[in-house]
Amino acid sequence: MKIIISPAKKMLTDNDVIVPKQLPVFIEKTEQLRKYLKSLSYDELKALLACNDDIASLNYERYQHMELNRNLSPAVLSYDGIQYKYMAPQVFEDRYFEYIEKHLRIISGFYGIQYITCIFGEMLDGRIKEKGVYVKMARGEMVRYMAENDIEDLDKIKEFDRLGFKYKDSLSEKKQICIYKGEMKNA
Repeated sequence: MKIIISPAKKMLTDNDVIVPKQLPVFIEKTEQLRKYLKSLSYDELKALLACNDDIASLNYERYQHMELNRNLSPAVLSYDGIQYKYMAPQVFEDRYFEYIEKHLRIISGFYGIQYITCIFGEMLDGRIKEKGVYVKMARGEMVRYMAENDIEDLDKIKEFDRLGFKYKDSLSEKKQICIYKGEMKNA
């Protein structure tokens, strides 16, 4: 079983917690992309990232000074978004890191990896709609839940019950589990 999540636009460098065991898989392509991003003006990068000034400034400076083979930290500790705050990898036990090393994949357009998808949503007007902050919180909680419980069996994911999100069988399919928040109407 693989857990697929997206990166965050904000990144951290945390060299004190865990040393990465390997470089990203597509490091040569990442270097080409880094060179391209470094060549962009601030305004071009901001437009490309579709982000606010704080994130654009942070990333502009990062690309100007980034060295891909120095000051490395594991990807799960490198992102600073809502999903990662709720996952809380900075306080993982060793066995959680072992679990996510085996199961977690972070898809990044920069660093470059479906087995199963998990839909998180909130019930609005009887339909599930994704709600940015709550969905990101739930995704982080789900990864943490799976690591804490060493989930290997898909049926165990159905027991997830955090932040008001719960499994809904009638909205799920064989390879698509629906985790929802809120009351179901006529379901």
